[in-house]
Amino acid sequence: MTTLTLPARNPDGTPADKLRESALTALARVRDLILLVESAAPEERDYRLAGPAILSLAVTDRHALTLALEEVANELMALSARESHPPTLLHATGIHYPTSPSVYPLIHPNGTKVAELLDAAQAAFRGANIAEEAMDALDPNPRDYADTDSMTHASAQHTRRVKILQDVGGFFLKLMTEINAASA
Repeated sequence: MTTLTLPARNPDGTPADKLRESALTALARVRDLILLVESAAPEERDYRLAGPAILSLAVTDRHALTLALEEVANELMALSARESHPPTLLHATGIHYPTSPSVYPLIHPNGTKVAELLDAAQAAFRGANIAEEAMDALDPNPRDYADTDSMTHASAQHTRRVKILQDVGGFFLKLMTEINAASA
């Protein structure tokens, strides 16, 4: 576990209102992404022919993605609240999540329409990109941290949060690619 590194109060640093607004914007985009991931949840009819274990793998994948995104959301909430509350020690849980689907939906006449599968995956992919763009405003600035070590830790934590968003986007890109290949 690592301690979340929060920006220090510094009169020469980024204004607190700007940091808070940027964190809240990124938080809103991550929450939007969580909803998109949940709406792209596996449907039983798309995995039934392969057996219950396969559906379970698909559900586990999406649950792990949601947990990773909730971790990012919790950290963004702490970053947005740093001026409202004394800094608190938060610990990143280091949740493991898949970077590509363990299993893919089966394309068959009684399953979800290919267009619907693709639309849901594409919406999640786009949501990940939008959330990643919102994170750009939170790229740590050296003047907002008390020392080099704090800046180094904050940068590593920011990079990890961005990587989670990139990985979620990559997951859904791989899912779209496989659905397109299976439906061709």
